[in-house]
Amino acid sequence: MKNPVLWLAVVVCLETAMMMALPYLSPRQMYFGVRTGAEFRDTEVGRKLRTAYWVQVLIWCVVSLAAMLPVGLLSQNAAGFLAMLPIVGALAAFLRAYFQAKPHALPATAVREAELAPAERALPWWTWLALPPFAIPAGAMLYLRARWDEIPTRYPVHFGPNGEPDRWVARTQGAVFGPLWFAEGMLLLFLLLFAAVLIGSRKSVRPTAIPGMFVGMMYVMGATFSAVGLMPIVRVPAAGLIGLTMVFVAGVLVWGFRRNADPNAVAEATPDDCWTLGGIYKNPNDPAIFVQKRVGFGYTINFGNVWSYVVIGGFALGMMALAALLKWAQAG
Repeated sequence: MKNPVLWLAVVVCLETAMMMALPYLSPRQMYFGVRTGAEFRDTEVGRKLRTAYWVQVLIWCVVSLAAMLPVGLLSQNAAGFLAMLPIVGALAAFLRAYFQAKPHALPATAVREAELAPAERALPWWTWLALPPFAIPAGAMLYLRARWDEIPTRYPVHFGPNGEPDRWVARTQGAVFGPLWFAEGMLLLFLLLFAAVLIGSRKSVRPTAIPGMFVGMMYVMGATFSAVGLMPIVRVPAAGLIGLTMVFVAGVLVWGFRRNADPNAVAEATPDDCWTLGGIYKNPNDPAIFVQKRVGFGYTINFGNVWSYVVIGGFALGMMALAALLKWAQAG
């Protein structure tokens, strides 16, 4: 990665494309986090809101690129900060659109809905494919063990923005296998989160591809972390790992766009007054831990359910434990 500023420019363009697509990645009945009905986005008011949002996102993209390219020649850290401007600007533009769409929200209904779905949660037959990703780091560990004598007694484990190594470690069991232990732990955490979403969400409304997204992400994680773990012997190009991630993200976005373009797609019924800014849900009377997002697709957490904090806390503790393990393993 000889010119990191150019890579940051690519990241800015990808961020902009994702934020531009955001109005189409939410359930069609929702528009900028507001329950307006499926037809509102195609009205004159809806089109004006969307156009104004797009213009603001593009302006932030141009500002970011114009400032980042010359600044990057002086400070790569400053360039990295400027690369985040499209996200910050898009969030501000989204909030503006949210408040402008709110007066057009449908009236709240007094009808209460009960879930009548069967108790059994039917999963796609291929859900078992969440297990093979664990074999990827394990295979990398066996490969490194078999070629232990080829590993330099001291080798780089971190590279700067210019692609040059800036941190080395001695060849020890912990230093060599630590990143792969971390990979196995991350996959386990992700699998537990997958299980928590299935258990803690409603059975009646679940996008059918969500399990596939979880499984696909586990393969991407397994491949990426294993490539990092193989660095003592094999230098996998960063462009390949970035490309793999981009392909996966692009596939998820295409699926989200196609699904939410269907006006008949079911949106989960949740009380409007329990949502803040269209993205934060808090309802202590709702037994669900995870509910369907109103902004984007997938799930968000119910901050009114005490079990939500158990899930968040457990995931955070798991991440801290894995980070501590990796730091300990590479201490030498």
